Amino acid sequence: MIDPVLLTSIFLLVTASGTLIFYYKRLKRVHDEYIEAKSVLKEIILSFNKDLEKLEGEVESLAERVKSIPPGGYSDELERLRRDITQVRSELEVLLSVKDKVRLGVEEVRRLAGRVEEISEQQRNLAQRLSELERARPELLGAEGAGVKTVIPIVRERALAHLTETELKVLRILADEGEKTVSQIRERIKLTREHTARLMKKLYTRGYVERNTERIPYVYRIKKEMLDILRSE
Repeated sequence: MIDPVLLTSIFLLVTASGTLIFYYKRLKRVHDEYIEAKSVLKEIILSFNKDLEKLEGEVESLAERVKSIPPGGYSDELERLRRDITQVRSELEVLLSVKDKVRLGVEEVRRLAGRVEEISEQQRNLAQRLSELERARPELLGAEGAGVKTVIPIVRERALAHLTETELKVLRILADEGEKTVSQIRERIKLTREHTARLMKKLYTRGYVERNTERIPYVYRIKKEMLDILRSE
């Protein structure tokens, strides 16, 4: 006669083995999905990196071709493109470092995949903006072989379009009278010192004027490109 305890032990062993096999298969399937998701994510990110490198090259190429364009919306947009590409690249590098973590779960991989899709949309927007800049370039540079006089009115219009009347007045003062301090400019435009200082800092950061920091107080002078534009009016 078979010992009931032995029968019970065999039954429990078989049941436990079946349960282990069931969970092993589930874990293996989840693990395989996880490995596949990580692999796909890596390929997507590497592909984005290549596209970003191409975008960076196109931006730099475009910047080189229009380096003679004076400060204004066009060069500002190129600089914004550079910053945005750098930001997207930084986010991709973060994703690349996160995806290699050993304990990264499937849900986390899915979340990262969603973030990659958002970055993909940013990248498409960057490419579209670059394409729009490329289409605008002939208008800025004029027809091939055209003289400087043909280009200057278009350039002047774009460069001056972003200026307020007060900012334009300051630039004309600097163009006509030479470099000045904030106090000297304030006396001419009748604003507070703080307002005038902010205005000059804005013109400086946007590339319309230069600032001599070797003298105290700072002295501002108009950039040569802007001087040429104002004198062409």
